[in-house]
Amino acid sequence: MTDQDRRSAILAGVWAVVDQADVAAGTEEGRRRGCYSRGQYERACAAVGVKPLSDAMCESPEASAMPAMNETDVAVHVAYRLHQNRRGGLSDERRAQRERWRDNLKRRFPSGLSRAEYEQVCAEHGIDPAPESEIDELKVRYFADETGRIAAIGEELASWRSTGRFEEREGRR
Repeated sequence: MTDQDRRSAILAGVWAVVDQADVAAGTEEGRRRGCYSRGQYERACAAVGVKPLSDAMCESPEASAMPAMNETDVAVHVAYRLHQNRRGGLSDERRAQRERWRDNLKRRFPSGLSRAEYEQVCAEHGIDPAPESEIDELKVRYFADETGRIAAIGEELASWRSTGRFEEREGRR
């Protein structure tokens, strides 16, 4: 048996076990495959004998390091895959939370934030408000990164403050 055949056999075994874990986890309507809620992750781990990690550990560099291709223990690869599925779920959960937060912000302040409103909302979230001179830079960073990572709350607020500044300049606020 060649090394490639051995790797293929290991990966086939890994995916067979991961498929069992997916079935045990169940899926919520509309949820992407490979993204587990906490409950799904724990059910998947229990079904295939993998010790679940904390959410913080699932996102750690240790848990996100892919096992070596010469690793022959299927359990190592399965654990890695399940931890990655939880990591994807955490990302989805944060993104959904951020969308709800953004929608609420738009409802409360449809024309953006005045400086006073910006400072008030920052205080509500325990964030130091950025100086006016940095607002536009933070908005640029927010939009540049929006497709990749999830923007920090401070960047989100600065973006909405920038919208408010535009509305003020245009005399609409």
